Amino acid sequence: EKVLDEFFSKLKERIVPLLKKIEKQEEIEDSFLFFDYDEEKQEEFNRWLAEYIGFCFDRGVIAQSEHPFTTALHNHDVRITTHYYKNNLASALLSTIHEGGHALYEMGVDDEFTQSIVGGGASCGMHESQSRFFENMIGRSVPFWKPIYGKLKEIFPKQLENVGLEKFVKALNKVKADFIRTEADELTYCLHIMVRYELEKQMINEEIDVKELPKLWNEKYKEYLGIEPKDDTEGILQDIHWAMGSIGYFPSYALGNAFAAQIYHQMKKDLPINYLADTMQSELIKKTIWSNVSIVSYNIPLLAMLSIYENISLPLQYFENVKQKDAENIVLNMLKKYNMAHAMYYKPKKLNEFELLIVKYLRASIRKPKHIFFFLPHRMLLTDDYSPFIHFIKDINSADVTVVENYRYFDEYKNLEFKEIPYNSWQTLVLKI
Repeated sequence: EKVLDEFFSKLKERIVPLLKKIEKQEEIEDSFLFFDYDEEKQEEFNRWLAEYIGFCFDRGVIAQSEHPFTTALHNHDVRITTHYYKNNLASALLSTIHEGGHALYEMGVDDEFTQSIVGGGASCGMHESQSRFFENMIGRSVPFWKPIYGKLKEIFPKQLENVGLEKFVKALNKVKADFIRTEADELTYCLHIMVRYELEKQMINEEIDVKELPKLWNEKYKEYLGIEPKDDTEGILQDIHWAMGSIGYFPSYALGNAFAAQIYHQMKKDLPINYLADTMQSELIKKTIWSNVSIVSYNIPLLAMLSIYENISLPLQYFENVKQKDAENIVLNMLKKYNMAHAMYYKPKKLNEFELLIVKYLRASIRKPKHIFFFLPHRMLLTDDYSPFIHFIKDINSADVTVVENYRYFDEYKNLEFKEIPYNSWQTLVLKI
């Protein structure tokens, strides 16, 4: 309790004044999110969206419920729900991404530990960190929506006709005090949790009577968010937690926010590419991979939630605005050359090591860069006639291909000493690491 009191005290000290400051600014336009959106079409897109972020429908299902939730009976039986509102597009989108984060955490449990005492996550806070990470760090970012916003516009062309990507994402990040916790923006969310935490403490310590809760709830909303619920439906009865006995759970959401922020901060420092949400923002990628030089690295994985087609076509759609149908034809012809057309819509996990290398090469070469670097481990550089990699390199038949041995991270490149060793029409750089 002491730790949580200190935690929430610091949050309140920063968030409440910041919210008041933001409320004085010009309001962000988001009216288009509340147009008429057919619920069946929302369901179609959200099912696709769940799979896009990595949810496996061979091991789970998605359904509708009044209050979105995730339940895992087994790591091969994970179930998520969302809720569709005819006049609120963002609600289901963010709920699906949020619950998808929970689901991926459960699907990631090793078969050996599923249904055991250690198979349900490190803690409630860590579980929420995964859902909040997906919802906020990823789901509210421009890089996440850039490759897929076109698909959403295809489904709702009239409603989103004059709404560009930047405007759409800005609306998803709009800060405005509202009554419903699950609909709250990233900033005000923790204020919703503070209200519940403080009331829970008073209940547990028998400092208040249950009958006083609705009145106290409304007073705290007025104090922290500057708004007052008109009835208990948008007030104290909006959650299922207390009714199902989960008293004391709410702080997990705020802790999850904090954990997610720390995870994201560390990921950006440790990973050679700011993976997931930040992938397309990386200055390194903009300056090298997607410009005149392309990099094929054994160490950098393909995006697991994307199909092979989506992984390869990402540079075209991101930088050159190539239409989806045209991109599909381009990628299909590239894959045919390597007898991989059948794998066009596979996820990376279905490919072997050599097939993954080919896909990475195709992604790197799709914009016809002047030079391609291969960064590969020594075992893939065998020079006998049976090495599939050697045949692959020779087949490329380009003097503008460089193979780099034992290369690890992009940011180390400028500090490495190397010597060139010619090998037929290509060269190997032996690096001293």
